[in-house]
Order: sequence, then structure tokens, then C-alpha cells
Amino acid sequence: QQTAVDLATVFRHVADCKTTPQLKKLLTMDYNIVGNFSGNQGGKTWSFAYMYFLRVLGIHPIKRLNFLARKIRCMSPSLPIAGGLAEQDNTQYMEFKQMIPPELIVSDITARSQNLVVRRPDGSNSVIEFKSTNQEMQKLGRVQLSSVWHDEESPRAIRDECKMRLLAEGGDENFSLTPTNALSYTYSEIWQRAEYIYRTPTIQKRFNLPEEEWPNKNTRVGCVQMATDDNPTLDPETIDFIFEDITDPDELDLRRYGVFKQISGRVHKTYSPEVCYIDFGRLFA
Repeated sequence: QQTAVDLATVFRHVADCKTTPQLKKLLTMDYNIVGNFSGNQGGKTWSFAYMYFLRVLGIHPIKRLNFLARKIRCMSPSLPIAGGLAEQDNTQYMEFKQMIPPELIVSDITARSQNLVVRRPDGSNSVIEFKSTNQEMQKLGRVQLSSVWHDEESPRAIRDECKMRLLAEGGDENFSLTPTNALSYTYSEIWQRAEYIYRTPTIQKRFNLPEEEWPNKNTRVGCVQMATDDNPTLDPETIDFIFEDITDPDELDLRRYGVFKQISGRVHKTYSPEVCYIDFGRLFA
């Protein structure tokens, strides 16, 4: 009875949130590695925070993931700081704090500890551990983990160290990022190895691609590709205004549509010989 009361109460903090096709699909993806590749401000961090929120409560639709919630490591460029949310730069921590009711928080982060301890409905605790990609490697070892969530791409060595911490429990890895580096391991080892790819309607229309694709077999890697436009909390006119100054089509595809692009090629992409070329011999001979 107490568990039922808890579950009925804790959802008050997310009751007004809008569901999306990409979130519905993410909640069905049973893979060891999941990559959520999104345009800027596409809602990727919130989506993963919500999935971990369900996992901590023990009600994630994929049953095995409810047992991978003992210790969850959240990697991002910055550490959360003790205090109010207004001073925070760590979006993972901010999303968790907005979702998890205060009565379920056993202990919050402090100046000495970057752990958010949450009481689960069955009486056990989940430890959500926050680490920075700028910390020393020795601070990332020594513990066994249930799951690792990389919000933006962690350096390769840090990713490898975190991955080794998943061995004992058979844990999973999750990546939420805007793919700003087309030559990284997230491209070659996650995107290109995907067993399953889901694309939102915005991506399908933009690139004339199918909604679903199964490019590889038995890799245990699943990917979602979504755009800034897929965030239901953003105003479409504002999105158009913000992105209208990006004239490089490759950069636009990357930043708005979460598509891996190599944008380090020709420096002046708008160069046109018909307009920009000057015949040196004709003018200076």
C-alpha cells in the first residue's frame, strides 16, 4: 500500500510534461548502449533523466533496467554545486532535482560528496553519482556501476574507464549529445554500429529517410535521431530565428538536426568562382 501511495505521489513533478514520439520509442529500446543524437536544445537530457527516474522507481517498461539502478554514474563537463538550481551548470542534476520529490531524497550533494541518494519504493536506495569529464582518471575507478549516462561526449579514455565499471552488474551505457565531432568514437562505435535507428518525423522529412532502420545485427546498440524542432516546449518561430544566421548547411544539419557532419573541410563554404574569382592576369598584367 505504501508503494502505491509513493508512486501516485511522486509523479506530480512531471505530470505536466509533454510526451513525444522519441521518448515513447526510447522507452522501448532494450539495448546495452543507447545513443540519443539531437540538435541543440532538443530535449535529449530531459528524456534520459526521465528514463532513469522511472528506473529508480522500478517502473521502467523494460523490466531488466529496473534492476540496474543501484549506482548510476552521470558524466558531464561540469560538476553540480551544492545550493539552489539557479546556480547550477550541470543539467543532469537540474533535471533530476525537478523530477524527484524531496521526500524521496535521502541525501543531496554536498561540497564533499557528489552523490544524490534516492529512496526507492521497495525501501532500497539508488545512488546517482555525478562526475566531471575534467576530473582525474583515478576518481572514476574503484566502484562497480549499474549504468553510465554520458551527457555530451566524454573523452575516450574516460568512457573506457567508466565502461569497465559495468562488468559486475552487466550494466548499460547511455549517450545524449549533439554530434559536434564527426570523427569521434560516438560516430564509429555507436552510430555506425547501431542495430536499430529511430528517426523522428522532422528528421524523416528533412533528409527523406525512413522512420526505422536496422543497419546491423546483434550489436546491442540502439540510436534515436531527433531535431531541435522536436522539443515541444520550444516555439517554432524562435527556432527559425535562432538558426537563420547559420548559412553553412552542414553546420545547420549538425546543430538543428543532430546529424553527424564533417564541417572541417573547405574554409569558405560559400565561395563561388563566378562571384569571387579575380583574373589576376587580366587586371594586373
